[in-house]
Amino acid sequence: MAIERMSLVSIVGGIKKVNRSLMRCFESECFHIIESSHGSDISTAGVGFKTLKDRNPYAPLVKRAAALAEGLEIKIEQKEYEEIDFAVSVDFAHYFTEIETVYNDFFKRLQETKSMLEQHKRALTYVEHMEGLTSDFEKIFALEYIKVRFGRLPADSFKKLRFFEHMNFMFFPFEEYENYVWGVYFAAAEEGVVVDDLFNSIYFERVRIPDYVKGTAEDAKSYIENLMKRETEEIEKLNHLIKELSKNTEEKFLKVFSKLNALNTSFELRGKVSVINSRFFLLGYVPAKKARKFIDIIEEEESVTAQIMPDADPMTVPPVKLKNNRVFRPFEMFVSMYGLPEYGKVDPTPFVAVTFMLLYGIMFSDLGQGLFLSLLGFLLYKIKKVKLGPVMVRLGFSSAVFGYFFGSVFGNEELITPVFAKKEIYSLAGLEHAPHNIFEVSSLLMIASIAVGVIIILIAMIFNVIVSARSNNIEAGVFGTNGINGFMLYSALIIGAGMTFGLGVNLFTPVYVTGFIIIPVLILFFKKQLADLFHLKDKNNGSAKQRKTAGTFIIEGVMEIFESGLTYVTNTMSFLRIGGFVLSHAGLMLVVNILAEKAGSVGSAGWIIAMVAGNLFVIGLEGFLVGIQVLRLEFYEIFSRFYKSGGTPFHPMATEMTVDS
Repeated sequence: MAIERMSLVSIVGGIKKVNRSLMRCFESECFHIIESSHGSDISTAGVGFKTLKDRNPYAPLVKRAAALAEGLEIKIEQKEYEEIDFAVSVDFAHYFTEIETVYNDFFKRLQETKSMLEQHKRALTYVEHMEGLTSDFEKIFALEYIKVRFGRLPADSFKKLRFFEHMNFMFFPFEEYENYVWGVYFAAAEEGVVVDDLFNSIYFERVRIPDYVKGTAEDAKSYIENLMKRETEEIEKLNHLIKELSKNTEEKFLKVFSKLNALNTSFELRGKVSVINSRFFLLGYVPAKKARKFIDIIEEEESVTAQIMPDADPMTVPPVKLKNNRVFRPFEMFVSMYGLPEYGKVDPTPFVAVTFMLLYGIMFSDLGQGLFLSLLGFLLYKIKKVKLGPVMVRLGFSSAVFGYFFGSVFGNEELITPVFAKKEIYSLAGLEHAPHNIFEVSSLLMIASIAVGVIIILIAMIFNVIVSARSNNIEAGVFGTNGINGFMLYSALIIGAGMTFGLGVNLFTPVYVTGFIIIPVLILFFKKQLADLFHLKDKNNGSAKQRKTAGTFIIEGVMEIFESGLTYVTNTMSFLRIGGFVLSHAGLMLVVNILAEKAGSVGSAGWIIAMVAGNLFVIGLEGFLVGIQVLRLEFYEIFSRFYKSGGTPFHPMATEMTVDS
């Protein structure tokens, strides 16, 4: 349980070297920049210092490049850019212009062709509904004294036309399609307005046939289909040209973009650089083990110096970087979710990792499903880089181990003999014969769940004593609910209850109650006064006594004792969910097996489908729910006893490859 030790580094140089220095900070990937309002002597407030507020010339180029990458379907990712010698914004602008000139030509032609294709698709739809027309479209459009309108009428409106036979128009239907009648009407030019109003009133929808449509409906259809074929081929050709352009430019484009993005981000951070008399001053934290190498990298730049500051800046708080081995490292995400520890405090990641794997493995105990979960997590991480993948690998392995002990392989408890069916175990539980399934030892399972919870709670209290000692908080570490006094009180209650109700040995004698319950309760009641008496109260809370009335003091003390007792009970009972999920898992798999037997005989297609679907359902549902429940136990029953967050995450200067459009 360790937190990376940090060194505060001061960088000083000529103002002309500020951009190069920031770039070197980026390239080191280990510099956490902080606000700097003073010079190299960080103990002296700066007078006359200012920050750089220049306009960023790279920001518009980043957005321009991002838009170009989207058009070329180039996935933005970080690349090494040492070979790219672009130094100023003009170099990047010229490079992007060269690509845009070619791409924009292809894109413009592509959009125009797509637009024409859409127009021709609509025209083809209209013509297809008029296949009954044998006259030439060109001749129809050439009629001088007759108005012609192509379109469609609702089927109900078509029936109403017989009521208007006295008017001078003729309607010729072609086909009925989806409750519409497609057709054309002819009207004398002098009565065209009246006829148009009539058809509008009965919801006639006019369609306009393009001028290029000639010949009969069949001829027009063939002509439009040929146009569409050529346009489709042109679109495929242009898409191929764009893909070729993307393929030929992708490698260099990503390198150029990576360098541009680095320059852009470093320029944005100029606001954290202090300047006076043509010199810049930059402060930041570097992992102590990398500090010397980092300084060497910075000082490669002429007229720039860097040094490790001997004392921490009282105006800054060192960032927190957790340091764990490969087994525990994936569980840092859960610590970060709750909140990082303060710098110099205890990192709970190993404890979280061990307890999380233990509890998850017990609650989701199945050899086959556990191995499947591990495989799924491995594939998700390797293919999609899902951060939860490595956690799933470890949790699946833990589930497989406990599944072996419980004798469950994809819900089948006959392939492996469960631990509870072995004579040494069921005899110890007072059973005369081996139980057939987990349900017959449910009481023993619940007792074991409580025992696991008690052990974890006691370990959490021990951690609280250690953490409190490091913080010089003896009130919490010695006299508090989760300190040494609380440890003794909780242990006495658990041992007394276990001996009395489990073995029939009454430990709650006057001597036991007085020595191990009443005295610890009194110590808990007077914990603040005892801490003040021994001058060991936490410095962060101050040692000044608060004046309170006797009534207020008694009420607060009684309520705190009541809350502590209630916490002991609820936290302990909360671990019953361990056994509950073991039983629910067994119950779900029993249902799956019954459904599979109903679907067919063992080995049949129906049986296999039912078993596969059932196991996938259980893995998805219960695997998720168990994870949520274990996380709840970690945060509420464990973390609340010893852990306090408040650390600032360590964010080294790095190029973020996500760009706002």
